[in-house]
Amino acid sequence: RFKSIYETNVNGTLNLIESLDKYCDCFMQFGTASEYGNGSIPHSEKSPLKPNTPYAYSKACASMQGIMMSDTYKLPIITARLFSVYGPQCSLSFVSNLIESSKQGKTFKVSYGQKTRDFIYIEDVIDAIVKLSTKENVTGEVFNICTGKETSLKNFALEFNKQLKEPLEIEFSEKKVPQNDILRNLGDPSKIKNLLNW
Repeated sequence: RFKSIYETNVNGTLNLIESLDKYCDCFMQFGTASEYGNGSIPHSEKSPLKPNTPYAYSKACASMQGIMMSDTYKLPIITARLFSVYGPQCSLSFVSNLIESSKQGKTFKVSYGQKTRDFIYIEDVIDAIVKLSTKENVTGEVFNICTGKETSLKNFALEFNKQLKEPLEIEFSEKKVPQNDILRNLGDPSKIKNLLNW
């Protein structure tokens, strides 16, 4: 499993970069907040990468690969490091599971409600991507795509429930967050905000 994840995220990205090299004015690769692992928050682009899962490790490798290729070979590569994206077509997430439970009238179970995430809506992500892709002199750079606001899964679920005409039954457990999971995740968006007024 680890090998296939690495092949997809590292070698797959490299293949795309090499294939598009002569035809592309801007290649944007997408990283993930999990590359920072359980490091000190808020995570800035200068924070050390501490991936603690095979997926996060492979994305960190891809990020470093893109930075190196941009610096060494002057390729137009930008890295957008996405935090917890939600919205239409985001089907594999805490938020989509919450919505699906409300549609089906099922009890929503929150195992680790104390975990926090920096949730960002998909339209805001797209806006940042479009603006970055047309901005000059940003190749080789990494940008956090986040809000800078920390929200616990428990509070998110409770706030979501307040908006429903027919409240959802939510079941919270007191389980501790597994050691290899990320307890708190919060990004620092000041770099992209200052650059794009985003």
